Amino acid sequence: MKRSVEAGHKRYFLTELLFCLAILSVFLPWKVYPIVFLLASVIFFISAYQLDPKSLKKFLRQPWFLAISAFVLYACGSFFLTTNGQPQIRDSLIKMLINICFFITGIYRLNQLDKASLVRIIDWTMHIIFLLCFIQLLVYHQAFHFHLLTGASSSAKGSALYNKELFFGD
Repeated sequence: MKRSVEAGHKRYFLTELLFCLAILSVFLPWKVYPIVFLLASVIFFISAYQLDPKSLKKFLRQPWFLAISAFVLYACGSFFLTTNGQPQIRDSLIKMLINICFFITGIYRLNQLDKASLVRIIDWTMHIIFLLCFIQLLVYHQAFHFHLLTGASSSAKGSALYNKELFFGD
């Protein structure tokens, strides 16, 4: 009995950690978040369903889930009717579907978790994200030889600081 409780606790912790890793992956210098979101979505769904198979039926009947489903059907229908399979729009549709999948399965799984533990891990994740954002700002300012560190005389001059080639994350 003790072993199964420990295994369940580890599974909860791994799910929480994966959720935070997925959020963090958006702020990394490499575009890995779609893969992390997909992996997390599969693990969230399997884990939640194994814990309580009956909860899925109730979850799928929630009004917000039905609204998202209608939106996804509309987006997919619009894509197939109007875009002629244009690669950029196709890629955007795929990313949207992955994001929505992560959102839905994340809520499905996180509803079953201890929120106090999750909040502690999210707190640490947010600190890491803020650190990454600070490093990003330093990279921008370094590229301008720290001339705009004390401020810019106009918004146009200030916006010049943000160079897409120096940006990391997505």
